[in-house]
Amino acid sequence: MSHNIYQLLNRPDEEWTDADLLCDHPLLVQNGSYVDNMTSKERDNAVRIFSQWLKREELGRIENGAVLFFSDVSSGRHFANRYPRFHHIAENLAKITEETYRLCFRNVRNMAADLMQAVVDEEDDYVCLDVVNLVTMDEFLRTAKPEVPYYLGAVCTYHGGM
Repeated sequence: MSHNIYQLLNRPDEEWTDADLLCDHPLLVQNGSYVDNMTSKERDNAVRIFSQWLKREELGRIENGAVLFFSDVSSGRHFANRYPRFHHIAENLAKITEETYRLCFRNVRNMAADLMQAVVDEEDDYVCLDVVNLVTMDEFLRTAKPEVPYYLGAVCTYHGGM
């Protein structure tokens, strides 16, 4: 499975990252992932798809193919659509008895992992906030400042399990 890493910059003239700078990132190394640069055409296509996704999920917009403005995350559908699953898993975890907690290790571990997956999808796209600082798309969307411009830098793709 392949996903993208979108570099978002505070100014349009900041240094762009590339696969060589990201390939040694601990998140990528520990999960056996590898990073590739995109061609200009691939990058344009990835930005177009990202723009459509932002609009569909009511999370923001991309102007002129390079400047991103994010909406207040509370107004978007992305997390609203995921919350019922999170709530359901949390309720089921709360019902676990002490005996189940002690004796059903795999079930409890799997439920806890499912809950974390409902909070943050670590196997999805990432955002690179400078040359090498990676955060999950979920974390970034929760912390992005609404209507503050972010400038799109490099877009790389990563393959493997993250």
